[in-house]
Amino acid sequence: MRNLGVAVAAVVAVVAVVMGALFYRLSSGPIALDFATDWLAAAIKENLGDRYSVEVGGTVLERDENGRTGLRIRDIIGARRDGVVVASARAPRSDSPASAC
Repeated sequence: MRNLGVAVAAVVAVVAVVMGALFYRLSSGPIALDFATDWLAAAIKENLGDRYSVEVGGTVLERDENGRTGLRIRDIIGARRDGVVVASARAPRSDSPASAC
């Protein structure tokens, strides 16, 4: 029983350190999650069906001005099957002054 308590305490400590490191890193700026971009684009395409195509430029994990953590899809373009763009949103680049958000 004592070994179980030590194992649980070790897991809790590791999770606390990882969460602390994540929040510390997020306080410095957004974290690029490009590995999730293809998966998110596929999920959006599945919801829209075959009539539309979707292109996603990137995915980032960030904190807003209120401290809430969120996932943002950057540079997304939605087009009909004939190529006509029906929705588009471009995020400001990190090297531009407008990207303070």
